[in-house]
Amino acid sequence: MPDQTEKRSSDECTISPDAGTPESDAKGRPVTGWRWAVSVAAVLSSTFLFALDTTVVANVQANIVRDLGEIDKLPWLGAAFVLPAAALQLPWTKSYGLVNLKWLYITHVVLFEAGSALAGAAPTMNAMIVGRAMAGFGASGMYVGGITYFNVTTTPNERPIYVSLISPVWGLGTVLGPIVGGAFADSSATWRWGFYINLVVFVVSAPAMLFTLPSIDLGAELTWWERASRFDWLGCGVFCGWCIAFIMAINFGGTHYAWDSADEITLWVFTGVLLPVFALTQWFHPFVAREFRLYPTQLLRNWRFMVLQICAFAGAGVTYIPIFYIPLFFQFARGESSLEAAVRLLPFVFMVVFFSLASGYLMSRAGYISPWFIAGSALGLAGAAMLYTLDSDSSASRVYGYSVVVGIGGGATLMSSFGATPAVVAPNEALDAVGALSVAQGMGLVFFISVAGIIYQSLGYSSIAPLVPADKLQDARDLLAGSSSNLFATLDGGTASRVTDAIVKALDNTYLPAVAVASLSLLCSLTLGAAKVPKETVVAG
Repeated sequence: MPDQTEKRSSDECTISPDAGTPESDAKGRPVTGWRWAVSVAAVLSSTFLFALDTTVVANVQANIVRDLGEIDKLPWLGAAFVLPAAALQLPWTKSYGLVNLKWLYITHVVLFEAGSALAGAAPTMNAMIVGRAMAGFGASGMYVGGITYFNVTTTPNERPIYVSLISPVWGLGTVLGPIVGGAFADSSATWRWGFYINLVVFVVSAPAMLFTLPSIDLGAELTWWERASRFDWLGCGVFCGWCIAFIMAINFGGTHYAWDSADEITLWVFTGVLLPVFALTQWFHPFVAREFRLYPTQLLRNWRFMVLQICAFAGAGVTYIPIFYIPLFFQFARGESSLEAAVRLLPFVFMVVFFSLASGYLMSRAGYISPWFIAGSALGLAGAAMLYTLDSDSSASRVYGYSVVVGIGGGATLMSSFGATPAVVAPNEALDAVGALSVAQGMGLVFFISVAGIIYQSLGYSSIAPLVPADKLQDARDLLAGSSSNLFATLDGGTASRVTDAIVKALDNTYLPAVAVASLSLLCSLTLGAAKVPKETVVAG
C-alpha cells in the first residue's frame, strides 16, 4: 500500500479504501482558508435546496392541481420525491467510498437541478411527478455527499461542529419551503418559480463546487472492475425495493388506497417479504465480500452506535412533525393564511438552529456525547407532550413556548449522531457509520411524517364527517389533504367551530409518535456512558 503520509496538493486527495480513514484525521484538512469557507458554503447550499424542495409543495398543491389537473395523482407529488431520497441514501454512501467524491457529488447536484427544471416547466402532472422523482434521486446523493465530505475532510475534534451546520441549514430550508412556495404561488411569478429558484442558487454555487471542493477518490488504488465488485448490487436492489414498497404502503394507505384494497395489501406483503430477504443477502452476501456488504451489519453488535441510530431516527420525528403541523394549527385555529402560518415557525426554527450549532461546538470542546442526547431527548419529549395539549383557544404565546422547548430538543439531537460517531466506532468504520445513520434519519423522516399524516387525516375525517352534509364529504377530504376547499364557507358558525375543534384535536394526536420515540431515545441515551469524541485518530494501514 502506498505511504499515506505522502505529501499531496490541496486539489487532489487520494485516500486508501482499505484504510477507510479520512486523511484529515492525521494531517488536518486538505483545504484551508477562504477555499475551505467557500467549499463549506457550497455544500450547505445543496443541503438547503434539498430541504427547501422537501416542503415547497406544501403550499402550492392547490395551484398545481388547478393548472395541471389530475387531483387523483396529488399524493405522488410528495411520494415521488421522498421515495428515491430515502431508498438511495445507503447505496450512495457506498458509492462515495468507491469513486471520486467530488464528481459524484456534482453529478447528483446536476441531476437534482434537472429534476427541478422539469418540475417547474411541467406541462402535465405526469411530467411533474417525473421531475420530482429526478430531483429526489439527486437530492439523496447531495445530502449523503455533504455529510461524507465533512467526515473525510475534517479532524475528529472539529467534525461535530461542521456536521452540526447541516441541521440548521436543513431546518431553515424546510421551514422556508412553504413560505417560498406560497409567496411565488400568490405572485405573478406563479408556483413554477418555487422550483426554478433552485436553478438560481445553483448558478451561484456551481463555480464554488467546481473550483474549491477537493478532489477526493477513496477508491483511487482500485481498477474499475474492483470498484464494481466491491458494490453490493443484490443488496442494493432488494433494499431499494423494500424502501419503495414500505414508503408507498405507509404514504398511500387510507388516502390514495383503501387499507383493505388489493394494492395496499400487495404493498405490505412486499414490505414484509423483502425485509427478511434483504437480511439474508447481508448475512450470506453471495456476490460480494463480507466487508463490502451494503449495510454494515458489524455495527449492529455495537450497542452505543445502535443508540446513535435510534437517536437519529427519533430526532427526525421530534423535529419534523412540528414543522409540518404547527402551521396547520394556526391555519385552522386562527384562520391565518398558509404564508402567515409558516412564519409562525420561526421561534421553533431559531431554537433548532441555535442548539444544533451549540451542541456541535460544545461536543467538540468537552468531548462527552451523552449530555446532548439525554437533555435533547428529554426536552423533545416534554415539548411534544405539551404540544399534544393544545386546543382551539390556545394562545399564540403558548404555542411559541411549547415549540421552543421541542425545538431545543430537536436541535440538540437531529445531527448530533453524525458528530458523535468518532466516539463509538473505529476510524475505518466512519463511512459505514455515515451510511447507517443517514438511513436511520431518512427513514425517521419518512416514517414519522407518514404516520402523523395517517393520524391527522384518519382522525380528522372521522371526526368531521358527522358534522358536515353528505354532499360536502369530498370537500372535507380535500381540506385535510391540502388541496383547495370551500368547506368552511358553506357551514354555519356553530358547525364551523366544531369542525375546527375536531381538526385541532386530530392535529394534537400527531405529536403522540414524537412523544413515544423521544421516550425511547431518552432511555437509550442513558446507556451511552462516558463515551468521548477523540482529539485525534491514528490512520490505519
